[in-house]
Amino acid sequence: MVTITRMEPFDSGITFEYTCDALEKQLRMRIAMVRQSSSKVIEKHIDAKDGMVNVDGLENGKDYTVCLTLTDKIGRIEVPSCTRLFTPFKNKKNFKIINYIHKDDFYFYPSGRSTCSPCLLVLPNGDYLCSHDVFWGHGAQDLSYIFTSKDSGLTWHYLSHISPCFWGKLFLIGSVVYMLGMSTEYGDIMLHRSMDCGATWDKTVCLFKTDIVDERGFHQAPVPTVINNGRIWTAVEYGTWKHKFSIHVISCDIGKDLMDPKNWAMTGDTSVKMNLMGLRGCKEDPVAIEGNVITGNDGRMYDMLRCNLVDDGIAILSELDKNDPTAPLKNIRAVDLPLGHCKFVIRNRNNRYYVMGNRIATPYGNKRQTMSLYGSDDLISWTFIKDLWDIRSTSDRKKAALQYPDWCFQNDDIIAVIRTAMDKPFNFHNANCITFHRYRNALESK
Repeated sequence: MVTITRMEPFDSGITFEYTCDALEKQLRMRIAMVRQSSSKVIEKHIDAKDGMVNVDGLENGKDYTVCLTLTDKIGRIEVPSCTRLFTPFKNKKNFKIINYIHKDDFYFYPSGRSTCSPCLLVLPNGDYLCSHDVFWGHGAQDLSYIFTSKDSGLTWHYLSHISPCFWGKLFLIGSVVYMLGMSTEYGDIMLHRSMDCGATWDKTVCLFKTDIVDERGFHQAPVPTVINNGRIWTAVEYGTWKHKFSIHVISCDIGKDLMDPKNWAMTGDTSVKMNLMGLRGCKEDPVAIEGNVITGNDGRMYDMLRCNLVDDGIAILSELDKNDPTAPLKNIRAVDLPLGHCKFVIRNRNNRYYVMGNRIATPYGNKRQTMSLYGSDDLISWTFIKDLWDIRSTSDRKKAALQYPDWCFQNDDIIAVIRTAMDKPFNFHNANCITFHRYRNALESK
């Protein structure tokens, strides 16, 4: 079997990686422009052991297929071919594409055909891991891919994949890498374990099961995991957009076996009511999701959540009881946060909080085109620091977007992975790229 595992379009060309389980066979590559019978076709044999090919001399903005076929020595096809779609384009912003899926590429069905839910993890040896799931509405939505960089994000390579896994977040306990995710959209909460830094996944367990007769289910995003009071904590929700969500935090004693579901606890139900302090003009209870668990400078633990269906610049601040991991969260207030309409990630550095997300700064009908950084001393009053990336001037601005960041500090730099829709995406929401970014001296004023 041959599989194309990673694609990276560039100016007039494509880089792709592949795996092949029949190294003694011949591998034939064919690249052709879609629906253009008179266009140039590239055909040649490639080494099944190489694992990566660069092809240039293509035409930007045109759709191409790349087909890999295993044959015997006289050219007879041995196994079904692997065919993928791509569109070369000029990378004007000089970001790094970790992985790409063309909007009409059905290779990953039934999971989907859009890149989603990026997560970033820095390993103790300095290597980076990036994960993302494969999404499409009404798809199975149960597949996640893992990529690695050994040169500080300059190049990325396919490492492994996990199924079932959706909305996954990577975290590290000692030398063991874990992936916490859903079995599918609104599915069970699953935990996957890797003993070799993400190359293979040796064990999977179901931590919390969804009621199969209920339309509601578990929800999460690649938001922070926090170790406090001897436990690892992270936010989840239960419900749907239709039925609203209750907000929760799950946790486990890090001295016990994380792969034993009996060692995990979940907080009781809490929901956000329209009379919460700080909410303005609500006619119904708002939706709060994608919470960030934070250790406060006061020693307490908080969960700050994205808030939709209310004012676009609102987040919800709740408190959890670190001494009782089953106690429901206590909603404190709504907070003015210009990034609160979409998924954001909060980090603490030197007792100051920093948050990255989408500042609303666009007249083009989509609110995910400016990636910005804000700071706070108390989680309540937030001040603008700078815009890190702005794509409002791109030619396909009605569909372009950068969203769902995951990020961390490295010395004075910020490194981030972002769900990016650029250069002929399906729409701003169903992105076609996962991109890596390094913002040097990120806290310096412009």
